[in-house]
Amino acid sequence: MQLRLGWVLLCLFSAATSAADIKLDARTPYLRVESAVLVGNKGEEEMDVSVATQCGVESWVFDHAELLIHRSLYADAQITEMPPMGCGECSPLRVRWFHEPTGYLSFDVRVYRRRHLQDC
Repeated sequence: MQLRLGWVLLCLFSAATSAADIKLDARTPYLRVESAVLVGNKGEEEMDVSVATQCGVESWVFDHAELLIHRSLYADAQITEMPPMGCGECSPLRVRWFHEPTGYLSFDVRVYRRRHLQDC
């Protein structure tokens, strides 16, 4: 019974995701940063969100990225550069972040992709 229920849920999930045009990248979170240094900290993270695409073949390309801040005190993070939607060979995605002394920061970056037929 448990195997049958799992298979039904898998079929329902597959049908729901194949109908959607946009999906979360399989590498979730794409990036995770946590910092709690007592003297403060800052940084800039650079991520390659490119995927291999072929001419005339439908493939998953970059759609957008989202920044999820889990914990912060006297801190901030923001996406400073985002590649254009629909790119296969993309420019890097950049996130700049900081926290003040006695502060802390914890965030994830999630990347979403969509199916796109590459032109020749």
